[in-house]
Amino acid sequence: MAQIMENGSGKNGKYLYHVELADESDFGGYDTYSEFVACADSEEEVRKMHPDGVLNENDEGINWDCKRLNNRYGGGWVDFDDRESLKVTMLGEAKDVVKGVIVASFHAG
Repeated sequence: MAQIMENGSGKNGKYLYHVELADESDFGGYDTYSEFVACADSEEEVRKMHPDGVLNENDEGINWDCKRLNNRYGGGWVDFDDRESLKVTMLGEAKDVVKGVIVASFHAG
């Protein structure tokens, strides 16, 4: 079994990204995320991150399974299969920043 690290592999990333729901109507209300900023090597890599920040050794989010939550949001976020619908904006280069979620907007209920 792979060891789960809350900050991913511990490797530094190359870029900072802002990730948000593409359409405000996708916002799930209370106990959901609406956006996050993360450090990653590519847009593809950041799309695999979950805003709760819990990553495996490959810097991929582990809390994408929404079937147990009985709704369309995986752990308060979009389904893993819908991650291409997210709006991703590169903010710039990162220097000495560990890969993973830096800050996330969570709407507690």
